[in-house]
Amino acid sequence: MPRSADADHGLDYRRTCLLKHAVDALKEAHLADEVIPLLEAEADHSRCYVQLVDALIEAGRTEEARQWCRHGYAATADRWWGIAMTLQDRLQGIAGRAGQSEVVAAYAAKTFFDDPDTKTWRALKLAAEKASCWPTVRE
Repeated sequence: MPRSADADHGLDYRRTCLLKHAVDALKEAHLADEVIPLLEAEADHSRCYVQLVDALIEAGRTEEARQWCRHGYAATADRWWGIAMTLQDRLQGIAGRAGQSEVVAAYAAKTFFDDPDTKTWRALKLAAEKASCWPTVRE
């Protein structure tokens, strides 16, 4: 299926639905090992970066998930902000599971500055306190 070059949302939607059905079919057919290669092949076409990252994390392939988060973020930050922010959340989660509290605080700060509100401020404060850097961050 060709990728829509002119932002044809209908074609993009059909491609995304087809991909979802293909992934579901592979899982039902006990061919889950084929899911990640399919998502990798489709990532730049259907912007399924979040699904790919989640599959990689589930498979224990954290470093590849981190790389795809960065790639997907760069590919979507200008036009698909929701995808980019979800990938940033995944990077923050990866850092948290790795015990990198300073990195978690940095992602929380970016989220706050991108979308300042009381919820993101509280998350920043909590993360910065855990990383023992709240006084510096607050300044």
